[in-house]
Amino acid sequence: MWRILCITFLVFFLARCSVALEFMPYPAAQISQKQFEVFFNKARERLSHSQRTYRHQHMVIFKDDFNGHHYAFTLPGHAAHPSWIVRRIVNHEGELQIQQVGYYVNEEAAFVELFDAYLKLNETIKPQLQEQHRLP
Repeated sequence: MWRILCITFLVFFLARCSVALEFMPYPAAQISQKQFEVFFNKARERLSHSQRTYRHQHMVIFKDDFNGHHYAFTLPGHAAHPSWIVRRIVNHEGELQIQQVGYYVNEEAAFVELFDAYLKLNETIKPQLQEQHRLP
């Protein structure tokens, strides 16, 4: 019985590792073009089932339901391209919070503008999240 539990756990763990993407894959916000391409391709490969493309905004969104991560990548034509923002909802001492990190290759000013826009969006949706996840 113990072996079956260990094997089950191992299979579950390996499956999770093969699909999951890191929340913070790099230590600094400025990355190389190659790092952007590698991570974007991983997201597209592993999370293509959740892909939503917003051509007018030059953005593509991937959702990782397993980890609760949302990845928003810029596409050519966006002022901050190439860059991405990743967000996740966490419960910190009974309060839901949205953690956010991002990465950019070239245009820091345009990236900061995008990052700030997502921070404002976070503040807008935070009350809705609190209400939806209110504990009885």
